[in-house]
Amino acid sequence: MDEDLEFKIIREQASKMSDSEKIILYESKKKSEAIGLILAIFLLGGAGQIYAGKVLRGILCILFFWIIVLYIYAIYDTYKSIKSYNTRLYMAIFGEKK
Repeated sequence: MDEDLEFKIIREQASKMSDSEKIILYESKKKSEAIGLILAIFLLGGAGQIYAGKVLRGILCILFFWIIVLYIYAIYDTYKSIKSYNTRLYMAIFGEKK
């Protein structure tokens, strides 16, 4: 699913919810940085990318994991991608309409 479409659907759902329902929605949808990093470190970097929603990038990282620079980048990018996802999710649920 396209990430922008995903957040549009979440934004529409959240607009009809109370604050406590929004918190539950956010907590159920957010991704764990720790899980992403564990996947990235122990499963060739690409698994963390896939968990973060970057499937094509994850497959490329798995194919080229033997390049240490790419492996380290995959770990860093997994963390960054999950933080970005969680921020966009938070804004989609709790942010103002544009």
